[in-house]
Amino acid sequence: MSDGVVEAQDFHGTLFGFERVDELSKQTTSREIAMAAQAYGQEDVLVLRVQRVGAERVEMLEQPQFAS
Repeated sequence: MSDGVVEAQDFHGTLFGFERVDELSKQTTSREIAMAAQAYGQEDVLVLRVQRVGAERVEMLEQPQFAS
């Protein structure tokens, strides 16, 4: 993810933070993390999830999704 995610600040100056990203990553998709950071007050966001699969599975598991 880009530093824009963890460095997103609300109007009080509170950072989005690594802890929040860690908690969200356990229960949401990359797209939802990016959208949460944007809703928190950050426009410059990149979240990319890479997952290694066995050689027998080459097809893409999930289409890339972009927060708008």
